[in-house]
Amino acid sequence: MTDPLISFVVPAYNAASTIRDTLGSLLGQTRPEWEAIVVDDGSTDATVRSTDVNDDRISIVSQRNRGLAGARNRGFRDARGDRVCFLDADDRVHPRFVERMAPALSDHDLVTCAHRMVGPGMEDLGWSSHPGDADAELGRMLSVNPFVVGAVVMRRNAPGRLGLDGPFDETLPVHEDWDLWLRMTGAGASWAPVVTETLFDYRIRPGSMSGDLDLMWRTGMRVIGGAPAGVEEVMRARRQWTIRSLARSVARGDLWLTGGLRAFLGEVSSDEIGLLASSLRWALQREDVVGPGESAARAPQWRSRIEAMLEGCVARRVIERLDLCAHDWDAMARALMVRRASGQRIVLYGLGRNGLALLTALQACPGFNGVAYIDDDPSVHAPGAMATTVKDLRPADLVVVTPNDARPILDRLQCRGVTLADLSSVASASA
Repeated sequence: MTDPLISFVVPAYNAASTIRDTLGSLLGQTRPEWEAIVVDDGSTDATVRSTDVNDDRISIVSQRNRGLAGARNRGFRDARGDRVCFLDADDRVHPRFVERMAPALSDHDLVTCAHRMVGPGMEDLGWSSHPGDADAELGRMLSVNPFVVGAVVMRRNAPGRLGLDGPFDETLPVHEDWDLWLRMTGAGASWAPVVTETLFDYRIRPGSMSGDLDLMWRTGMRVIGGAPAGVEEVMRARRQWTIRSLARSVARGDLWLTGGLRAFLGEVSSDEIGLLASSLRWALQREDVVGPGESAARAPQWRSRIEAMLEGCVARRVIERLDLCAHDWDAMARALMVRRASGQRIVLYGLGRNGLALLTALQACPGFNGVAYIDDDPSVHAPGAMATTVKDLRPADLVVVTPNDARPILDRLQCRGVTLADLSSVASASA
């Protein structure tokens, strides 16, 4: 067989119940030029028998248990393709993954795509994630891993060319992929534009987020500390990571870790309360394995959980800023197109997850003729949209503030004389 377009490295530890789904998704690819190296990492169940698929593109190697990083490194050494994807043994790629991702890498080192969350039985939760090109900036990546490892395709020679060992650090019990993206990006790796198609399924199960949350937090602090960034950036990122870890511990109901992280943080600012509120929505959905469409129905239960886990003042401040509404981005984009007056410019303030989702929906609308954006991070760039600033806003502009916690930005813009909207008002208009 000629060299494959993509080599899939599939670490497998006691994965007998899921790995057939994973390998089946490879067998269903529209492009047949791939290989899979399944690394049985000391399994004690029927993983090896479950990988007995009659296809010479799939090979199996076995080793004593070395952990996820060690299994990935073992498969990486055997990969023959110029492009490598580290596909976990409980996830699944869509049929056009190889067809779309191989050329999308182009002459870059890394590329990723949108993905969706699915339940234990691969059921669709109505929950997708659309990373933006700005997520590949070191500053954005420093406080959280924005990418799912199996949705990333990497140039096989990139780590070595950049002078990195591994590629994965086998001393890290978790977050080894986040560590690799940080080290590669800091060493000058080039990320291709994000593939906006949803080409990957990420399986979540009850409690799968948690594992050892304390270990995840401590290892994340270590990963951030080893990143190629300045002292102030590292300190800020560690604090933001701690707030995100606090959200996970609250969602999990871990009173011991919640108390420890609260003590570590001390006084929290208004911006940090906003980050905690937005992180809690994600963490609660993942812990309970539900999509955004079920958030409103679970709101009373989740608010009670937050009140039980956080002290009164902080709990009240978080709940005030917790947005549990599910958004129909296509309907909201259409509503904005209708609401926009003749000659009025739409300006999106914020290109995080919400802003990117709304931008994508707007660009798909009939009659769309452009949109501007503002982001407090100057490194953010949005293909097909024009960057602007607050001082360049015009009275005729329709400014849509996209963060879940829009209040501070709305307050700052009140004096600009522009038409203001947040996601809640746009959603109400689209209903």
